[in-house]
Amino acid sequence: MTVYGFSGPNGASYELGTRDGRWTFGSAATATFVLENIAPIACVLERQQGVLLVRRKDASCPILVDGNRVLAAEVTVGARLQIGTLTLTAVAQARLGRRNLVGQAPVFLRAVDRALRVAPSDCAVLLLGETGTGKEVLAQALHQASKRRNGPFVAINCGAIPRELLAAELFGHDKGAFTGATHDRDGVFVQAEGGTLFLDEIGELPLDQQAHLLRVLETRRVRPVGSAREIPIDVRIVAATHRQQGLGTESAMLRLDLYHRIATVVVELPPLRQRVGDIELLVHAALDEHAADGSCKTVSLAALQALAAYEWPGNVRELRHAVARAVALGGALLEIEDFFPGTEVQAPAPLASIASEGSTLAPYEEILRQAMGRALVRKGSIRKAAKELGMPKSTFAQRAKSYGLLQARPKRIAQR
Repeated sequence: MTVYGFSGPNGASYELGTRDGRWTFGSAATATFVLENIAPIACVLERQQGVLLVRRKDASCPILVDGNRVLAAEVTVGARLQIGTLTLTAVAQARLGRRNLVGQAPVFLRAVDRALRVAPSDCAVLLLGETGTGKEVLAQALHQASKRRNGPFVAINCGAIPRELLAAELFGHDKGAFTGATHDRDGVFVQAEGGTLFLDEIGELPLDQQAHLLRVLETRRVRPVGSAREIPIDVRIVAATHRQQGLGTESAMLRLDLYHRIATVVVELPPLRQRVGDIELLVHAALDEHAADGSCKTVSLAALQALAAYEWPGNVRELRHAVARAVALGGALLEIEDFFPGTEVQAPAPLASIASEGSTLAPYEEILRQAMGRALVRKGSIRKAAKELGMPKSTFAQRAKSYGLLQARPKRIAQR
């Protein structure tokens, strides 16, 4: 997976873009990324065919990759690159205007990578995931990465339209087709001509409308309500649903033949509880959006700890709303009560035993370390803890060792 940049302390970012190239870190004005208190040119980054390599340029400035001092090494997504005293994390981000698909949890990156790899084709894509996981944002990113990017992106929530109006919204209607139809109106299929149609919550469609939709997808023609004419369509279909029970079987709410028509490629977005390490990145991304309105605020460590410990049933959408609420209610430094007003939410007790005094880790890494420590306490093994956080076991073990978590774990006492 391609490294598109690095995240640093306090929400700092260093973007490499998507093309191969060469970049430098150093204190010299000629460096690509100018940093203080390091050698004029401390290291060089080079990317060829998606592979990113780092090479030390000045012996006085040590370069470490995942805690190992190197002269040259490959840098992959999730790796920690230490330049002198500054620690950066390699990330993959798909940009969409001012909004980002933010995250570096492997389970999240795999979903994004799968969606963007099929973007250039015209095959139908079905996005799965709980409410609030960012299915529409991923659908928009897929559209922007496709050959239809200059065409319209039209989204419709199939579960939010009254049943009696659904056919007219999907397929359009002619004047006089029903009471209130005072003029001809195009449906979303015609509106999305040449672009992408996003059918959100497709599992909420009534069965009779699913049959009509299937016919449209098979014939690539729509017949407006009250009309005898058929209109040819050229759209790319991206659908989404949070109803995964029995999906792809006769027992599902989504017809099996329709499922096979729209699920050429299936992409599942993980819930936020499976990517706890991304919470601080998401919080800072949301704060950056509010900063555009002049609201420059930071988050206390206690609040970040509480945010990382919360289950987030509403996923990323709920987190973004919590940040907006905190910005509106809080001062320059946002505390727990700003995110969770009127509740008794506190920083979880296990953090006190896991946290290290005087930690020099970047804020993101400190949150990740604490999340890993809590997972070890809850699950009791590296394998189970890594699975809970969506991390490869080897990566989890390596980072846990570098963070001092393995030595800190209590030994199990055998029961007699």
